[in-house]
Amino acid sequence: NGNNFTNFSTDDGLLNNRINVVQWINAQLFIGHQGGISIYKNNKISKFPLSPDNFNTNVTDIVQFNNKIMVSTNGDGLYVFENGKLQPIQLLSDEGNFIRDLLVWNDKLYIATRNGVVVTSNLNTVDTLISDGFSISSLTTNNNQLVVSTFYNGIQFYKNHQLVHSILENEELLINYIATDSKNNLWICSKNG
Repeated sequence: NGNNFTNFSTDDGLLNNRINVVQWINAQLFIGHQGGISIYKNNKISKFPLSPDNFNTNVTDIVQFNNKIMVSTNGDGLYVFENGKLQPIQLLSDEGNFIRDLLVWNDKLYIATRNGVVVTSNLNTVDTLISDGFSISSLTTNNNQLVVSTFYNGIQFYKNHQLVHSILENEELLINYIATDSKNNLWICSKNG
């Protein structure tokens, strides 16, 4: 109701108090942390670490794709959450393991990395959409176009996997995140506001 709040921490069962992403999927709250995920369901919190070697790796996004829960990380690639475990998926090159954002659109999974964007429809192979070395910050859709924000290289609009136009590419504006609201307005979150 916006008047009452409940605070959860490691004392309540969270994997970590550092929370990077929260997603509501299939009547469960998935919480992405540094080092893994927590799931809140039926007033109970369960935690699922990546591995002891990856405790400092940040979870960057959690989405449902092809009836699977996908978890991206900034440094350790892509995971699928199955049978109560996070299982790594060997889909990307080492450089592609630095995933900034995931987007499910038109039955495909778009994966934004620090070196570009790849897309898959089956989790077995990827097609490269952008490989210009742009450091991608986030993905959204707007007016039936894929919208890609970059750190310091503006925003790019793609239709049918072809670049349509770019904006703010010469502004050297640090763009952290973009989102489209229900009225199709594009929101840009930058270092400067």
